[in-house]
Formats: sequence, structure tokens, C-alpha cells
Amino acid sequence: MRERRLVVVFLALAALQCAEAQTWTYPAGEESTQAPFDCVFRLRVPDTPTGQDAAEIALCMQDDRNFYYAEVLGDRVWLGRCLNGRRTPIAGPAQLSIGPHEVALQRRERLLQLSVDGLRLLSAWDDRFEGGSCAVATSGKMAVEEFTVQPVAEVYMDDDFTRGPEEMGNWEPISGEWRSSGEEIERERPELSANPFSLVVKAEARALAATGYDFWDNYRVRCAIKPTDNGAVGIAAYFQDPENHYLLRWSRTAAADAPASGRLQLIKVQRGRWLILAEELDAPYQPGMWYDVQLAVADGCIEAFVNGRRRLQAIDNSFVRGRVALYAETCERAHFDDVEIRSYNRYVEQFASARAIEGRCEVIDGRWTIDAEHLYGAADGDGEALALTGSDDWADYSVDALVKLKEARRVGLVFCYRGPQDYHLARWGTDSRGQGTRELLRIADGQKTVLATETFWCVRDRFERVNLSCHRGHITLNVDDRLVLEATDVSATSGRIGFYVDGPTRACFDDVSVQFPRPERSIVQITEQFTKEETMAGWASPQACWRDLGEDRWAYDLPLFGDYRVEMQLGPLANESGSAEVYLGADEQLAGGAKLSATVADGILSLQLALGDRVLAEGRTQSGSASPVLVVERDGSAILASLEDETGATPILAQQVGSAISGHTVGFRQAGLSAGPAQVAVSSPSVLDQTFSRAPIGWRPGQGVWEVHDRWPCFPGWSWFGGADPTGDPKNPILWCVDRWAGELVLEFWSGLIMDLPKAPGYSDPSDLNATICANGKDLCSGYSFVYAGDHNSVAKIMRGNETVAQTDRGVFDNPISSNADFHRHWFKTRIHKQDGHIRYYMDDKLLLEYDDPKPISGDHIAIWSYNNGILISRVRISAEYRFRG
Repeated sequence: MRERRLVVVFLALAALQCAEAQTWTYPAGEESTQAPFDCVFRLRVPDTPTGQDAAEIALCMQDDRNFYYAEVLGDRVWLGRCLNGRRTPIAGPAQLSIGPHEVALQRRERLLQLSVDGLRLLSAWDDRFEGGSCAVATSGKMAVEEFTVQPVAEVYMDDDFTRGPEEMGNWEPISGEWRSSGEEIERERPELSANPFSLVVKAEARALAATGYDFWDNYRVRCAIKPTDNGAVGIAAYFQDPENHYLLRWSRTAAADAPASGRLQLIKVQRGRWLILAEELDAPYQPGMWYDVQLAVADGCIEAFVNGRRRLQAIDNSFVRGRVALYAETCERAHFDDVEIRSYNRYVEQFASARAIEGRCEVIDGRWTIDAEHLYGAADGDGEALALTGSDDWADYSVDALVKLKEARRVGLVFCYRGPQDYHLARWGTDSRGQGTRELLRIADGQKTVLATETFWCVRDRFERVNLSCHRGHITLNVDDRLVLEATDVSATSGRIGFYVDGPTRACFDDVSVQFPRPERSIVQITEQFTKEETMAGWASPQACWRDLGEDRWAYDLPLFGDYRVEMQLGPLANESGSAEVYLGADEQLAGGAKLSATVADGILSLQLALGDRVLAEGRTQSGSASPVLVVERDGSAILASLEDETGATPILAQQVGSAISGHTVGFRQAGLSAGPAQVAVSSPSVLDQTFSRAPIGWRPGQGVWEVHDRWPCFPGWSWFGGADPTGDPKNPILWCVDRWAGELVLEFWSGLIMDLPKAPGYSDPSDLNATICANGKDLCSGYSFVYAGDHNSVAKIMRGNETVAQTDRGVFDNPISSNADFHRHWFKTRIHKQDGHIRYYMDDKLLLEYDDPKPISGDHIAIWSYNNGILISRVRISAEYRFRG
């Protein structure tokens, strides 16, 4: 072992001596750019390289004495820094094989990385130079060809495959039979259809279709995927070629007639060999069902998500850049739709290398070392130790870390660090054994202000899982999945993170990760033509979500539980004049709760948050944007307000309200500002709002064929998502929501019948626009069912299991024939509201039936269905006290 170490040291010294001995003269660098960027080139290494065969690529050149470089000498390469004329290797050396190589030098924020033939070879962290010129010098038989400097922008791409069957757009078929088309029927007029097209593949073996650019990195791919048989489907990231990429592969492991069962895998495909990085052996996989599948790659972290839940994670740095590909294997057909590709930020550090803190972490005070893959810190003397990482512009992030107090007095995490006199700190510990103190602190001008504190029983010799979240001035500290501290401070907006130790004895950190969660928004997409149709105004217009209370007041018509977000689109502040009020946690008439008053005058937006007559917080800001957005959020126990524009988000106020507001209604009042129902949007994790203009992810067919159907044979092309059961006896199409809903809930949907006769009367047995709540997900009779126009259009009823508990003959279709436009083109609005055991059933905003159940059913599944008919659904909205992701 000692001899091996001597050889490594000898090689390193030899590389350093060669680097110092070689004197390079560069031509004036004509390629100049700002970070981030890639230098891409082909490197030809001679068959028998000698010490005379060399190349150097300089980048971020400030002048001929200050730059970074990648140096190739014979069959070795390393990264270095030239500072004031003195060269210092900062990574390497690494071995190169003979022959041509595709090489990429990536410059990101403080990161300098070299990949060869798609694989990472060297990386180093250094922040001395950012942008600058790039240049190349060679000697001997070493050659650098096709040298290109590629500026790198945000990754952004959308595709819904709305095009002709043979048109692939920006996708390159690699293998398999790919085509863009509708599902089962030809779309004569796709502009009249909800979600008319998807990308379809037939894969006899492995099929791949790629898009994007070789220089893409740090991104998240989201795609709706529907397998139709027992093969495999998935997404590839950092795709170099079929032999080199990361792959999220999802395959069915059960027989066709067995319950849904699948295997979800993260795989590294390198030089054609497969290595499983992570897998889940029981990931439900049902052919014929659309899934929301996501694959994210950033900072060596690979994550897989299904239907919004993270299912797998792995750490691997082999590939660092590349395209995106869709994947299918051994299946007769699979559908892909609604691809979204976005830049994705992530920070992961496991301290696996003793050099992990070099360049990536900045030591401010104290002694910091890495030992046994842990970071240790201690102060010099009796003071404090601090090491920082991250970026000044980091905002709205969540930090996870393993932290062990050990012998230190206190240990903690620094956040929103903008300078030595301006930062926030979460710390905990004790001067003795036993009881300790946790604190959230604000440090301004060197003075510490306690924002929140608690006493606790101090643990010294065990790692604790700590999560610190900072979102627009709302700060939370969780320890081992328990909320321990919470505070609001609108100055906690952005800045670096860091590690803190108080005292001369050591504390320990490990497995640090930083995520930048984006708010979940209910972006409701509606086919443009539908918004122009008077008969569809009930569900296709912005007013569909609001109740007009008169006097310019509007109430959001679903109750909101937990967190939510209100976005009010404004015009240029210089042109606005007047005010608006946003009501939060009020009752159905907007009484009670909190009120945010917004006033614009002289281009300045002023906000005031009040609870009754008591003013809780105030703030003001301005923006030169043509379309700023006022964002008001309920985030846990806090109310937050900020202004978003093209430059980002500006927090204005943040205030804890605790349980002081208990209502579930949000609303607003216009008083001069331009915002109306069309300019105010509400979203919440507890709300599902779906128009099926995209793939119907989150829904599981129980019976029948669920796809986009024409509504009227006499007017082909007008089509919506729906279900038919052509082979059933009786015909009973059933659609289950994948998510589960409990507690108080509201189900609202607009539906109509599929015309099943080619001409008048158009409908053979018009009946049954139905729904079920509180079921077990398998049997409609396990919950409450709501039947409209049932029993051959003779009755409406509420059923508890198999028992009818309320009914009326008023809930029927009036003259249900094709020549009656009021029926033929009407969208029937069903609304069901359950509070404990009290249930109200509405049709077209009129109360139809009520029922009180002394022993409420406890199921949590929802279904929409029909009987002896096909049913179309144009929009579904659900809100519940508890939502469990499927």
C-alpha cells in the first residue's frame, strides 16, 4: 500500500513539474463570454505520446497572467489556475487514452469541470474568475480541433405533440417506431379538441427518441406517460448515445391479469453496461393509465418522481451534460405527452473527498477538516467557527443536513448570509449536559436578535436530521421531522448558507442538501376555442372559479385547507391607481379572517395586513415591470406577500398569524385596480383543478375506455376526455381519482353525455351523470354515490352503499334529444359538499338533495361514472381537508 502511495505522489509531482516547465504563448483570445459556458473541442492524442505532445486550453482569461487552464501532457490531463503568472494545479492528473476524444470544459458558478467522451474526468471549485476570453495552444503532435465556446442559458422546453402524424418536431428518433398522432380516432379539427395528440411508439426491443442539446445540464424533465401493455417505459437524462446515459426505467412485473405491480429503477448506462443505482420493487404500474413521471439531474443527484412524489434518489457524477430522451422497451404501444424540461437547481455534498471544502466552501473563521467523510468544525480559541457555501442569490430554499453536536457548546446552520454583519442563524446546544436551548437569530450590524427560542433535552453523540426552510421571510426549523422553531422576518430573503460551531471543541456535519422548491400552481389550460363558446362559459371562463358577492367582491368558490397562493395580475404600477383587498381565511361572505389591503399611488405599491382593527404588518415596494404580480400566500402559520416580476420576487411583508384565522374562504374586492376575476388565480396543494387539456394524469380507469371522444357525431371534431364501455354489460364506465381525499371535501365537475345515435333523437337512453365519494377505490357501493337522471331519467338520489338515503324526481334531463340545444350542448355542473356527516348535492348551482349520516363512511377515494351511457368530463375541481398523493 505504501509503494502505491509513493507512485501516486511521484506522478503528481511529475505533472506539477511539467506544468511549471511548459511555457505557453496564447494568441489573443477572440472567444469571450460570461459564465456559465462550455468550451467544446475534439482532442487528438497521438498513438505514442511523448513529453513534447501537449495542449493547453485557457479560459476565463482576464489577461495573460490570470486565467484557468486545462493542460494535456502526453496521456495525462489536469485542471489548473494561473494567478498573477503563477500556475497551480487544482485537479488531477487523470489518465487519457490514445485517439480522438470529445472534450467539454464546463464553467458554472465556482465550478470548473472537464468531461471526456461524455464522462466526467476532473472537477474543481474556484471563484477567482468568472467570464473572460478563451484560447488554445498546442505543441508536438497533439491537436485541438473544432474548438467552440458555447454560452449556456436556462433550459426551457415544452411539447404537447400537436402536429401531423409523421412530424417529429425537435425529436430525433434513435430506435423504435415513433409517430405523433391522436389516440384512437382521427382529429379532423384539433383546435376543437381537449388534448388531441400524443407521441406514440412501438418498441419491439428498446426505443429511444431524443431532444435538446449536448450542453444541457442541471435540468428536470416532466412527462405524461401511458404504457398500454407489460413492457417498460421511461426517461433518459444526460443522453450521449444509446450506450451512455442515465435512465429512469419503469416496468411491469406482474401478469396481465394480476394487480398492478412494477419495478422503478434508476440506471446508469455506461459503455452499454447497465448499473442499477436505485430501485423500488413494488411501484404500481397499470397499463392504460396516464402517469406524471419526472426525472431530475443536478449536482450529481438523480431523482425520480411519480405523480408528484419522489420515489428514488441516487448520487452519481459520471455524466454531467447531455440531451433528454424518451424510452420504451418491448411494448406494442406507449404514449408520451406534455413534456416539460426546465433548469433545476440542487446542492448535494456528502464530504466523500478530503478536498470537498476546497473552493466549494469558504472558511470564514475556525478550523474545518474532513475526516471519515464527515465535516468537522471548531473555533480558534473561545470564539465561533463559520464556513460558507452556496451563492448570494440563493432564495426560497430548504436545507437538509445531519448534524451532531459532539463536544461543542453550540452548533448550527447559517442562512441568508449577505455579509459578516448581515445574516440569520439557527443554532442549538448547551454549556453543560442536559437541558439546552434552540434559537433562530437575526444578526444585523453585529447585533443578535432572537426571533424564536425553545428549551430541549440536548443530544450530543447522535446525528440529528435537521431541515431549515426559508421562504420569503417565513423560517421553519425541523429536527427529526418535528417542527421545533418558526419565525417570520421579511429581511430573510436570500443569501448563502453555512456551518456554525461555537467553542474550541468539534461538531460534525454530513449529507448536506439544498433544494429550491417551486410553488405548486394550478395552471389551468383550456383549449382557446372553448373559451369563446357561450355554452361553455360556466367552466371555461375565469368566473367559473369565483362567486360574485356584489359590490365588486368575489369569493373563491372552493374551501381552502392548509397552504394556498393568490396571484393578482397588475398593470404597470406607474399606470395603476386605486386599491384592492385580499381576504384570507374568511367565511363564505368574506367576514372574519385577515385582510390584506393593497394601494398603488405614484408607482408605489403599499400593503397593510390587518386582523380586524389590528394592523399586523406593513410594507411597500415598486417595480418597472409591465406586468407585475402581487402574490399573497398562506404558508403554515404565516401570511406572506411579495411582488413578482421579470427580475424575480421581492418580499414585502411576512407575519405569523397562528390559528387566528380559521375560515376556509379566500376572496378579493376591486377598488380601482385593474385586477378582476380573470386576473386573480388561486392554487393550493389541497386543490385539484383539471380540464383535461393535458394528459389525464392522476386518474385511473376502473371500467371502460377513457380517452378523448367526439361528443356529437353530427359535429365531428368537438371532443373532450371521457369514458365509454362498448363491451360492458351493463355499460358502466368508471374513472377513479388516484389521489385520496378525506375530511371536509368538495367535488365539482362539469359533464355531458356522449351522443350514441347518429341522428335524432341522438340518445338511446339518456341518463346517469354520476359520482361517488368516500369509497375504497374498487367498489362504488363502498361509498356515497350521487346519481343524476338515474333509473332511465326518472330520479336523482344519494346512495349510501346500496341504500338510497335521499331522492327527488326533480333531478332529471328535460327533453333529452339532439334537437333540444339546451340539453344537447349543455354542460351539467355537479357539486358535492361533505362536512362530517352532512352532505349537500347540487346540480347547476341549485341544491338538489341533502343527507345527514350519523355514522359517516370513512373511505377516501373519488370516482366519476355513468350507467348505460358514455360520459364526457370538461373540468373537475376537488378540494379537501386532507389530500394524499397517489
